[in-house]
Amino acid sequence: MDRARFPHDAHNPLPLTAGTIGLAGRTGMTQYVPDAQDAADRIPFIPGARAHVSVPLLMRGEVLGVITLAAVSTGVFDEDMVAFLERLGRRAAVALDNARLYRQAEQLASDMAALYNASRTITSTLNRDEILRRIARAMSETLECSSAIIFDYKSETQEVQVLAVHRADPDADAGESLPPLKHTYSLVSYPAFQTVVEQQHSLALRADDLSLTYMDRAHLLADHMHSVVLVPLIAQGELMGVAALIEGRHPRVFTANEVYKAEALAGQAAIALRQSMLFSEIQELETLKTEMIRMASHDLRNPLNSIMGYTELLAMSLEETGMTSAQQMYLENLRSSSETMRVLLEDLLTLERIESERAAEWQSFDLGGLVVEVVESQLAGARLKQQALRLERQDNLPPVQGSVTQLRQAVANLVGNAIKYTPEGGHIEVTVRHEQGRVAVSVKDDGYGISPARQARIFERFYRAREPGTEHVSGTGLGLSLVKTVVERHEGRVWFSSAPGEGSTFGFWLPVASQP
Repeated sequence: MDRARFPHDAHNPLPLTAGTIGLAGRTGMTQYVPDAQDAADRIPFIPGARAHVSVPLLMRGEVLGVITLAAVSTGVFDEDMVAFLERLGRRAAVALDNARLYRQAEQLASDMAALYNASRTITSTLNRDEILRRIARAMSETLECSSAIIFDYKSETQEVQVLAVHRADPDADAGESLPPLKHTYSLVSYPAFQTVVEQQHSLALRADDLSLTYMDRAHLLADHMHSVVLVPLIAQGELMGVAALIEGRHPRVFTANEVYKAEALAGQAAIALRQSMLFSEIQELETLKTEMIRMASHDLRNPLNSIMGYTELLAMSLEETGMTSAQQMYLENLRSSSETMRVLLEDLLTLERIESERAAEWQSFDLGGLVVEVVESQLAGARLKQQALRLERQDNLPPVQGSVTQLRQAVANLVGNAIKYTPEGGHIEVTVRHEQGRVAVSVKDDGYGISPARQARIFERFYRAREPGTEHVSGTGLGLSLVKTVVERHEGRVWFSSAPGEGSTFGFWLPVASQP
């Protein structure tokens, strides 16, 4: 073929208005010209050809391509050959369509994998500054553009501020000029930004697009940016910011699929930013709560100690002069109330210490030995009520990983509760066993029990299940809540069973410590 006479290639395609190829492509019908001299209106695509056939490759009404044969002499093609080419065209169309669908599926899988990996990278931290840096990097890498900028939107001043900047290749001499962190832009001077913020949809800009506003095009040209996509970061209807994806290396048209990928990633980024914001608020509230508890304990302990001290001095004075029954009742109420306040302060401080203790300080230890220590320390209280406190401990228990202080407090609360809520002469049985990769502790009593209506709230803070006969039992309602907090922090589970008048069984299990 003489390329000088036929200069069409990938960069200089044949127009659909020319020759039998164009006619087959436009109409979707086979074009058969046995002699070009008899069909001057259907110019062959090769000058000098006398006969030619163009068969469209049709699939679902769409022309995917054209098969064309040409000959320099007539009589080469007949109707049988044309029919054969049409059959071949139908098979070729199926093959081309399958190849196209396969490429689309591959591209979709690649896009989904890229979005998934980018989303995991963004959401794997709760630090806001780190999230912003990861968003800029992930969006730049996913769309393979030269840089990305994340802006914060300030509605009160109608400005956007630079929060993070990422350049794909920091060492390369990229064309675009990127702003420094904390730099602000007024939306009045950037109509495109204002459109994205107000309408909350993406916008693609090109420096060679003469339809852009004068200001937008001037900014792109001044900063040497060929193309920019502005994508709003929206989470639950709230605008968290704007991402700008920039191509400064060469002219580029961002496709609809690329903009869609940017929007999908922007949705994940906005959710991560919102979670970070909520996490920061929770941290501030936790800090405030901790400070309030510490302040309250300090401010209340001193006056409470004074009240308790002067109460005893008053009791000693009244005993010397003679105390009436009414005075004795008043003193007992004062002592009981003061003791309740003291226990409440101690429980609050204990709960706060447990919640603030770091898991890095935990160790591997024998939970069975700890239970033995707790039971021995509670024997005196059980004997005062003439109760039988018995311990059953399985031999060769595997160790657990955790805080000795926290778990000692949890076990002490369960045993102490059993003693308090079991009448005089009752029985309490503590067991420690190894079962299915877990160490289980249970405390069973034959005390007052808990009615079904009160069982649902048994682990709530400050809740006390007051059953008939328990009016004299003091407490703050924090003991079982503390047990649940401790056990769940150790990746275990708390459980109980109870029936009124038959007693209760409270227990928990912890996973066995992993072997080093």
